[in-house]
Amino acid sequence: MPRLAWPPIHQLQCENPLLVGLYQVCRQAQDARNELRWLREHAVRTAAEAKAHPSPKRKGQARPVRWRTLLRRYVAQRRRGRPLQYVLGSQPFGELEILCRPGVLIPRVETETYTSYLAKLIIDHRRHSRVLPDDDADDDDGGDRVHDRGCDVVPQPLRILDLCTGTGCIALLLHALLAAHLPQLRILGVDVAAPAVRLARRNLQWNMDRGLLLPQAHDQIRFVRADILADDHDVFLHAADLMTTTTTSPSSPGCWHVLIANPPYISPSSFKHDTARSLAAKTQASIVVLETAGLEQAIRVVRLALRLCLRLDNDENDNDDPQCWERIEIWRDWLPPSPPPPLTMPPAGPGEEKEASDRVEVDGTPIAVRGQGHARAVVCWRRKRKREGRGVEGAKRVKSSHVNVDA
Repeated sequence: MPRLAWPPIHQLQCENPLLVGLYQVCRQAQDARNELRWLREHAVRTAAEAKAHPSPKRKGQARPVRWRTLLRRYVAQRRRGRPLQYVLGSQPFGELEILCRPGVLIPRVETETYTSYLAKLIIDHRRHSRVLPDDDADDDDGGDRVHDRGCDVVPQPLRILDLCTGTGCIALLLHALLAAHLPQLRILGVDVAAPAVRLARRNLQWNMDRGLLLPQAHDQIRFVRADILADDHDVFLHAADLMTTTTTSPSSPGCWHVLIANPPYISPSSFKHDTARSLAAKTQASIVVLETAGLEQAIRVVRLALRLCLRLDNDENDNDDPQCWERIEIWRDWLPPSPPPPLTMPPAGPGEEKEASDRVEVDGTPIAVRGQGHARAVVCWRRKRKREGRGVEGAKRVKSSHVNVDA
């Protein structure tokens, strides 16, 4: 680590001695000033709340703790390397305020970026295609139905499955962005850690109490504890029974339209054999978003997705459709303000060359890479199936576990 220059330290010492300790952590003078401002605001607010609502344990004390004492304590914690979000107790995530606690990963701004981008994409594609449920369009059977996917054709809302949900930030932000456009919305967050599930549920109530989520979020968002590496996924694949929503048909339990996963550090073999294969086949999601850490890992995930398609095709003995994804893309940290063209457009047409920042080739397949920065997520779209007949019975004859992508 490079040594800190003396002139900035001397200047900060004259400005405020507390800045020196923060500068040692932030390495930038302006960052240290920002953190001191946030810590001061947090100390003042905490001291005021403690004075207005004294704890029973402190009623016998002569004086409540003062904000300056709290500020020095917070700066000392930061100087020892405690993350700022744990000191402040929360992290902004879009318009939401996400509570943060040790033992649960802190939401990152890059995750916020691709979550917001995904919401825009869902809203835009809902207007242009039938890849996702459309509340405004009626089919020949007189109801809002799900077409041309692995999910059976039944009336149902948009379902989003958020795996390894942690603080619940992705699930909550998606609801905040989509609820006004998709009144029929169901989101399920899953995590193996009980503290994470408790924190996600608290974040749901916390943001509802502050008016940052619509009242229907209480019924449309659920968080459950489950192990996605376990052999039995019934806990969340059949979680429709846990939510106040229309029941799927018996032949398509656990049908989810969007699957998002920000997985923890698991072995490549577990991801390849336990997670990717089983979840892609069983959830039948139209859009799959897998967060990654860099281009090298993103390429490995794309390669697994392409190989998964071939294995699923072999399982289904469907030789007429050798791939199972219509489109695969890699999203970087910072994405363009508008989403790509609707999925109904040719996936490799001339217009898309202008939309994609660049391309990479994985096992002979060109993959579009959007945005700038590090590769942050791999996004896969399920191929839209051709209907074999009209109405519900004709759509049910389409096999439900087949999938496919390109870029």
